[in-house]
Amino acid sequence: MTPSPWAPWIWPFVTAPESAAQPDACWATPNEVVLELESLRLRRFGDPAASGPATLVVAPYAIHGATVADFAEGHSLMRRLRDAGVPGLHLLEWATATPQMRFHGVDDQLAALNVAVDTLGGTARLAGICQGGWQSLLFAARFPAKVERLVLAGAPVDCDAAPSGIVQATRGMAPAALDAFVAWSDGVVSGSRMLQFLETSSLQSADVEEVFQAARPDLAPAFEAWNARTLDLPGRYWLQTAEWLFRENRLARNTFPALGRLADLRDVRCPLFVLAGRDDVIAPAPQALAAARLVGAPARSVHAVTAPCGHLALFMGARTLADEWGRIAAFLRA
Repeated sequence: MTPSPWAPWIWPFVTAPESAAQPDACWATPNEVVLELESLRLRRFGDPAASGPATLVVAPYAIHGATVADFAEGHSLMRRLRDAGVPGLHLLEWATATPQMRFHGVDDQLAALNVAVDTLGGTARLAGICQGGWQSLLFAARFPAKVERLVLAGAPVDCDAAPSGIVQATRGMAPAALDAFVAWSDGVVSGSRMLQFLETSSLQSADVEEVFQAARPDLAPAFEAWNARTLDLPGRYWLQTAEWLFRENRLARNTFPALGRLADLRDVRCPLFVLAGRDDVIAPAPQALAAARLVGAPARSVHAVTAPCGHLALFMGARTLADEWGRIAAFLRA
């Protein structure tokens, strides 16, 4: 059988170099850090005088960081939402893991997200992108009274709904092997090591054009720099995500542990907007769209849309930002 190209996602990477110091993230839109914890920064992109519930975009805690949501003019989700009049706009940026964070798990991320929401007044409208999506959904199930509206974009939710390379690779490895890999890396999973093996490490110009949904050769150097800038992940968080989300599909089965309780997606009754990519190989559309049938919100308040694009174009693509995110902005303003 031909090995999955994603199988190295769970290799020990013992022959790869250690993570080097990463350059500072480059932001396309002016913003201000209003809260900094060990594991996150809360950035304000909107008017500080805005009234009403805040909108919090939850970035993925994965190989690439939060600038996927604010890459460049014309390709910035944050600027699209700001210019569309979404009030109280903030972004949650996860921090790269340090050795002191190696024992941080999903509960630590949920607790930090809870602090961010409390900083914004105790309730918020969440827009979770990529792996920030399943975290936002888990948070909404654990704290339903704190989430007024919920957007999930390119988020893996039901990992049994469709095959993907990450799911197949994870399920093809014994749990003990995953534990050993984290032990070999001293409890911190290196983003730069993983990047060497993933498909995004060698994107061709045609692929970049698909990401931007426009011919932008001028942005190629910036994209290469963005792609090379990675996050390290706490070993415990990485293991729990691999086991509970990708292998055991606990989120869809309402058996995902969340701060002392099992999260039940039927407790999510707020209005929901789910965005999936038709050609998404990271979070295939059936995995993402499953959220619409698993939550407890009335059908009339649930919107599910599939955009004709791949994963990164959900957040960087000019057409997707103009069209689908225009609808989402209206949903968040409602």
